[in-house]
Amino acid sequence: MILKTAATLAMLAGLGLALASCQTLNEAECQTVSWQTLGQQDGAQGRATTYIGRHQEACSKHGLPIDTVAWQSGWEQGIRQYCTPDNALNRGRNGQSGENNCPADLSAGFSNAYQVGRAVYDAQTERDRLTNDLNAATQSIVSAATTEERAVIQTRLVTLQAQIPEAERRLSRARERYDDYRFGGYRGGFPGAAGYVGQPVYGGAPSAMPVIQPPLIPAYSPRPVAY
Repeated sequence: MILKTAATLAMLAGLGLALASCQTLNEAECQTVSWQTLGQQDGAQGRATTYIGRHQEACSKHGLPIDTVAWQSGWEQGIRQYCTPDNALNRGRNGQSGENNCPADLSAGFSNAYQVGRAVYDAQTERDRLTNDLNAATQSIVSAATTEERAVIQTRLVTLQAQIPEAERRLSRARERYDDYRFGGYRGGFPGAAGYVGQPVYGGAPSAMPVIQPPLIPAYSPRPVAY
């Protein structure tokens, strides 16, 4: 009985710590935080305006008010730091969330840039998956126990060897669009896309745009399988 009681108390204590960790602010922070700075930080992380509700919930438990006006002022600055084409491209290419809480004048540009970056991530992920499958099949055919098993694996190898070049071409096209968007600074999409308008994102001369060279990955060259 004592052991059960101790276990229950430990579980409740752990639950209390977990709930406390979910709070955005503790009592001391509610008293001393710069609400404008906090709003700017929340905006720079792409959080929605409704996120202030979490701060309000945390501080209300201590009977403390929040400064909504100051937080909103900071958020409006921070969200513009988040809603840049560069950030959208990088988030897409890294496979991160494309959550779009951007103001109306930045929302479309952010979404377009994210899709261009995400296309590279998706194409590269698919190419890598096929390559890994090919490597695994190449290794497994060596240890195949029967002729029938080797025949099945060989069929799989032929299929993968046919799919990988097309995956490489998709990745190459996605990278070309990415380069067109980043180095050309297109807001309305990349050249050849539906709705493309060719409006510069950055403004000014092309030399003012950031130049970030994407990593080079050697193309796959199919090789005959020996077994």
